[in-house]
Amino acid sequence: MALRELGRQMHSSLIKMDMGSDSFLGVGLIDMYSKCNSMDDARLVFKLMPERDMIAWNAVISGHSQNEEDEEAASLFPLMHTEGIGFNQTTLSTVLKSIAALQANYMCRQIHALSLKSGFEFDNYVVNSLVDTYGKCGHVEDATRVFEESPIVDLVLFTSLVTTYAQDGQGEEALRLYLEMQDRGIKPDSFVCSSLLNACASLSAYEQGKQVHVHILKFGFMSDIFAGNSLVNMYAKCGSIEDASCAFSRIPVRGIVSWSAMIGGLAQHGYGKEALQLFKQMLKDGVPPNHITLVSVLCACNHAGLVAEAKHYFNSMKILYGIEPMQEHYACMIDLLGRGREIRGGNGTCE
Repeated sequence: MALRELGRQMHSSLIKMDMGSDSFLGVGLIDMYSKCNSMDDARLVFKLMPERDMIAWNAVISGHSQNEEDEEAASLFPLMHTEGIGFNQTTLSTVLKSIAALQANYMCRQIHALSLKSGFEFDNYVVNSLVDTYGKCGHVEDATRVFEESPIVDLVLFTSLVTTYAQDGQGEEALRLYLEMQDRGIKPDSFVCSSLLNACASLSAYEQGKQVHVHILKFGFMSDIFAGNSLVNMYAKCGSIEDASCAFSRIPVRGIVSWSAMIGGLAQHGYGKEALQLFKQMLKDGVPPNHITLVSVLCACNHAGLVAEAKHYFNSMKILYGIEPMQEHYACMIDLLGRGREIRGGNGTCE
């Protein structure tokens, strides 16, 4: 808030100095207001600019995208095109990012066609954005086709498609692509290793997950929190609680994702009391739970038959942690109380 007010004061001074209409300064103001989460001010600066060139349009589109105002970002591009303003790879990549967030596949196809027509079909930034956007729109075949047609395949492009396969539940394809990446001599980064581990987790592919773990050790990614969290999740989903616990102990800074993955793994495999002990340790370490953690806690109570404890955690969710019970929490309680024949009434509350 203070930075925004300081920016407004600077803006006011520029106007008094008769510099408010300078295009270069206008772009700077748009960028400043965007970073201060004040897109109304950014749009006003943009609207009052006497001449709006490609750089100005890119700035305001990027501002909306950065502030997760994706409909506004996507809707500005056709207006830019209508006004006869040229665009570049930055424009297309930024618009595609917002289209991915909206999961608007028809818009992705339009941008793809435009990139072919305008000669950007082989630009690395645009190709990578197309693969990512098609993947997030659920059109994995289109993402694969763009990848295969690209003359230059680098780590970023491999990572986009590996992540797309992993998120779509196509773990085997993700692993195949990873091996292809190795054959081409492209060194993976921690992000692609994390995506692969998530793919292994979805397949319960323990042996393949261990191979990825070896690569994580080889390339020195063990200190990376994303890789560490993915290792815990993979081993837990594969039922290897000992390996999951070992990976968890080696995470340098454990956040809520780390704790939730380990607690969830223990709960899912029948270690209810151990999961609750770990939850108490998490609270002792000053890490507040989220709704996923509390689902695992209720699941742990369910496995251990701890009805009273489950009621306590359920009824204290909002009071202690400010978390409203969701469908998953109610489902855990209904299952637990149903086993103990303690369902009372159907009004959606647990007594």
